[in-house]
Amino acid sequence: MSVSYAVAAGSNQSEPQLPLCPYFEMGECNNENCQFVHGLICDMCSRACIHPYDEKQQKQHFAVRFFSSSIIDFYLMVQECLQQHEMAMEQAFAEAKGKGKCCGICMENIMEKSLRFGILENCRHCFCLDCIREWRRNQTFDTEVVRSCPECRQHSNFVIPSILWVEDEEEKRILFEVYRNNMAQKQCKYYKVQNA
Repeated sequence: MSVSYAVAAGSNQSEPQLPLCPYFEMGECNNENCQFVHGLICDMCSRACIHPYDEKQQKQHFAVRFFSSSIIDFYLMVQECLQQHEMAMEQAFAEAKGKGKCCGICMENIMEKSLRFGILENCRHCFCLDCIREWRRNQTFDTEVVRSCPECRQHSNFVIPSILWVEDEEEKRILFEVYRNNMAQKQCKYYKVQNA
């Protein structure tokens, strides 16, 4: 825990009365002799907004105060804090699913190489987007063969580009719906619309 210059120098103000450093709270304080207190980082909102010496302020940040005039504001702040924490957790879990996944064609670790996954509609095999697109462009084999998974030969009509690995059937269904909706908004480069 860092102690501010004002506290170390024996400021006349008591420690709980010293305000939090607004720069440190937003992520960075460049002043080595800062006159403010550098807050502790909240596990939920990841901000340095907890006063290390003010128990009242700590309780206000962590617990709902019933019968308070600002209960709605406080409740909304806690809800936002929890939502940010949940989103960060979901993102971390989603990224963790793809760690160690190697392309079934080039055998490269997809996330280590900062490549995108090429997710097939009807199978769970893992490929990087470039390799599976190259496989499907192959003109020497029948269309039915190149539209199938190179490993299990399960036919898939779509290859979805994704920065995250999706294996769960429900997540995959949602991913395909979003992809189809996005593609429906774009004009096909092979179909030219004639203006009337």
